[in-house]
Amino acid sequence: MVFYIKNKMVSWGDGSYVLDENGQKAYLVKGRVFSATRKKFIYDLQGNLLFSVRNKYWTFFRKSVYIYDHRGGKKQLLCRVKAPFFSNWKVVENNIDLELKGRFLDGIYAKLKGYDIGKFYLDRSFAAVFIRDAYTLEVVDPMYAEFLIALVVAYDNIRDQHKD
Repeated sequence: MVFYIKNKMVSWGDGSYVLDENGQKAYLVKGRVFSATRKKFIYDLQGNLLFSVRNKYWTFFRKSVYIYDHRGGKKQLLCRVKAPFFSNWKVVENNIDLELKGRFLDGIYAKLKGYDIGKFYLDRSFAAVFIRDAYTLEVVDPMYAEFLIALVVAYDNIRDQHKD
């Protein structure tokens, strides 16, 4: 499965759709107009809240983002993703055995308990790199597709923090 995640060039609250490999809308990502932590919400097309992503309030050296699971009507912290020093990403919290390796131009590989679950990378077009962020997500196991979309949104939040 392949998904395309693109930020809109102009939008109130940083909202956009996640498209599947056929160009059809698959998920909705909505942000808040004014948010100190760049909070974003991932919804399915029926309007059900799946995940939320937010930056840590105070960061000095290593930027980090929290991913919360909202499926089942209960908010639960899944993990915290820390920006890399050099090339090592760090995923902590709640005993998730998730490993992220790679660089954004070559692709970042996600492994859960040693198994590949997906890969995402920044599109290399001029508009994608300099005007708006656009990512391609290749999902190996469809069971983790929604979580991987939240992970790409978290990664985008970290990149946006580094741009400020």
